[in-house]
Amino acid sequence: MQKIVLFYSVAFFSCLFSMAQVVNPANKKFNVYKIDVNPNATKEGIRGIAVLFSCEFLISDAEYNGMKDKQGKVRMTFYAGIRDASNEPVYQAYDFPGYKKSSNYVGVHFADEIVLMPQNKAQGLRNTGIELFIPFTSTALPEGANNVTFALNAYNEKAGRFENIHTQKVAITKPATYAVTLQPQQIAVIDKAGKRYEVGQLEQDIFALPGSKKEAKDITAFANVDLKDELQFTYCEGDVIRLKLQKSIETGLIRLNKTRVLRTKDGKPLPSFDNVAGITGEWTFDTKAVKTTSLKNNGVEIVLRIEKYKIPAVQLSAFKVNPFSTHEGVTGTSITFDYKATVGSSLPPLTAWLTYQPRNTEEIVNIHNGKVISGQAKLDSTGLLTLSKSATSGKMEVFYPAYQILLQDPNVRQQPSKQFSLQIHLANNPYVIARKEAKTDLTIQTVREAVLPTLLKLKDTLVAGVNGVTLSLPYTLPKIYFDTKEQKSLEIMDGGKENKVTELFRKITVLNEDVKRINPTSKTAVTYQISKPQSAVKVFLPYTSLNKVEEKPLPFRVSLNITDGTNKVTAGESIASIQYQIDRSKLRFVSVGIANIKLKEANTGDIAWRIRSKDKILYESKLIPADKLIENLYTDAFYIHEDDKLVVEMLKGKNAETLKVAVSWEKPVKNLTSGEQITLEPSKLPNNTDDGDTKSLTITYTAQ
Repeated sequence: MQKIVLFYSVAFFSCLFSMAQVVNPANKKFNVYKIDVNPNATKEGIRGIAVLFSCEFLISDAEYNGMKDKQGKVRMTFYAGIRDASNEPVYQAYDFPGYKKSSNYVGVHFADEIVLMPQNKAQGLRNTGIELFIPFTSTALPEGANNVTFALNAYNEKAGRFENIHTQKVAITKPATYAVTLQPQQIAVIDKAGKRYEVGQLEQDIFALPGSKKEAKDITAFANVDLKDELQFTYCEGDVIRLKLQKSIETGLIRLNKTRVLRTKDGKPLPSFDNVAGITGEWTFDTKAVKTTSLKNNGVEIVLRIEKYKIPAVQLSAFKVNPFSTHEGVTGTSITFDYKATVGSSLPPLTAWLTYQPRNTEEIVNIHNGKVISGQAKLDSTGLLTLSKSATSGKMEVFYPAYQILLQDPNVRQQPSKQFSLQIHLANNPYVIARKEAKTDLTIQTVREAVLPTLLKLKDTLVAGVNGVTLSLPYTLPKIYFDTKEQKSLEIMDGGKENKVTELFRKITVLNEDVKRINPTSKTAVTYQISKPQSAVKVFLPYTSLNKVEEKPLPFRVSLNITDGTNKVTAGESIASIQYQIDRSKLRFVSVGIANIKLKEANTGDIAWRIRSKDKILYESKLIPADKLIENLYTDAFYIHEDDKLVVEMLKGKNAETLKVAVSWEKPVKNLTSGEQITLEPSKLPNNTDDGDTKSLTITYTAQ
C-alpha cells in the first residue's frame, strides 16, 4: 500500500490515534474560556494564527481515573481545525504530526497538557494559558480575506477524541504565498590557506528553516548541495527564511544514511581538501532578491539562481465520489470535480492528489493506476494528476478500477474508506493550494469481470504429423486490465481429490504464441500467463501421453488472476469440467515390456532400453550394468494411434554419452495383435549394429 504524507510524517499521529480509538463527541466535558484567536500574528519571524486559551475539565473523579496513563497522569492534547465558508477543511492538525508543543518549534500544532488535580477542589480541573500557533503556510487558505470556522479539539489516549469543544467564526486575511526554487549555479570551497576550489558537489545539505529563532527545528525543505539538484520551499509574505548548510548526519537536522563526498565540477573527489569542517553556515534568505543570491563565508561560497512565483488561487467545487461506477465493462470508483484557476505561463502546472483514509486508521492512501475519463489532464502511475495549463477551468473525471484498488491496498476489504480527499498543488511543491473532502464508503469484496468457460472438450486432432487431442480454454477480460503492466494469468486447479486435471495439463503443450506456461509453484495448480484481452489457451496432447480416457467429465476450477508481484486479485472464476470426445476405435492401449536380455559376458558396460513412437520417445530406462542375464526390467502402458508405429530399442555403451542403439524392433500399431512375446536374436536381424555380445532380447506387448 502506498501512503503519502501531506508536508510531514504521519507516524506520530498514527500512534496518537490508534485503531482502537473512537471519536467521542461529548464536548460538554470541556469549558473553553478566555480564548483569544489572533488571525494576524507573528511569532519569531513567521506569520500565522496565534491562539491562547484556558480550559476547565468538567469530568468526574471516575472519568479522571479512567484517563490516567501508565505513569498515573492524565495527558490531554489540544489541536485545531479550520474550515472555510464552504465547510471544507483548510487546516487539520493531523497533517502536521511532527510538531508538538516545544520551544524548539515555531509552529505549535499540538499542545500537550497534564491535567492536575487542584489543591482546592472547588476550583475544579483546569489548565490556563494554553498556546497554539498555526503558520499561514500550514493552511490551504487563498490569499486575501477569508471567513472561516475555527474549532478546538482534544485527545486523550484512554478516552479518545473530543471534537469541536469550542468553535467560533474568525476573519483571516492571508498574505501572498510564494514558492521558491534555488538552483546552485556556482559552488566553491576555500581551504585554510585561502585557496579557492571550484566544485560540483559538497558533502553537506542545504536546509530551508522558517523563522528567526536559530534553535527552532522546523524544516521547510532540504536538498543536496550539487550543481544538479535544487531546493524548493514555500513562504508567506513577511516570513523569515533561514538557509543552513550542514551535514545531515549531524545532530539537530534530518539524519540520512547516505555517503557523499566533496567532488570537483567533473565529478572527481577532493580527498586532500583540509577544511571540510569549515563548510557550514547559516544565512537569512533575502525574499526581495530576484535573480540570484549568494551564501558566503570563510569556507564556502554558493551562488544560487532564484525562481520565485506567487501561488495562484484555485477554486474547487462539485467534488463527488461514486464508489460503484463502471467504465468499459470494468467496475470501480469514479471521482469528479470542477476547478477554476489562472496559472501564469511561468508557473508549473497544477497537480492533484486523490486520496482516501481507511476507517479506524489515520493513514492517508493515494490511489494510483487510474484512468482520466474526461478533462484535460494526465495521470501517472503514482496517482499524481497533472492538469493542463491551457485550461483555466474544467471538469475532471478519473476512474479507478476496483482490481487496482485491491492490488494496491488489500486491506480495503477489512477497512473500507471513511473519506476521500482532493488536494491541489503546483507541480513539485508540497504546498496545498486548495482542498476538498467527501465522506464515502468504499466497499470492495470481489471482482467478477472475466468470462470463463464451464465446459472444455478434448478432441481428436493431428498437429505436425502427430496424432493427439486438443483443448481450447477461451477467456474474455476487459481491455482496461491490459493498460498496465501487472501479470495476467489463468490458473487451473483440480476439482476432485485425485489431481487428474492438473496431471493432464502438465503433459500438455501450449500451441499459441501469446500464452506462456508459468513455472509451477503448486502441485495442485497449473498457470498460464496471458497477454490479450480476448483469446483462448490452446493446448495439444499426443495420444502417447494419454494413459487413460475418462468416461465421466473431470471437474476443475479455472480463475483469471491479476498480480503485481506482491498482491493478487481474482478477476473471475468458473467451476468447469473437461469432457473427452475421442474416437477410441482408432486407438490402441498398449502395454510393452522386456522380459529378459541374455548376454554372452557380464561387466561389458551399461545397457538401457527405450520405447518410442515414430516421432516421440515414450520411455527410456536408466543405465543398467551389463550381466549375462537381465530379467523383467520394466513394463509401460499408453495409448497410441493406429496410424503410428511402435518401436522398442536396446542401447549399449560404456556410459550415458556412448550409448548407441544395438537392437531395434518396430511394428505398425494397426498390425499389433492382442498379445505377443517376441524373442529377437541380433545376429539374425537386418541392419544389426550389436557388437556380438547380445544373445537374445525378449519383448512382450499387449494391445487392446
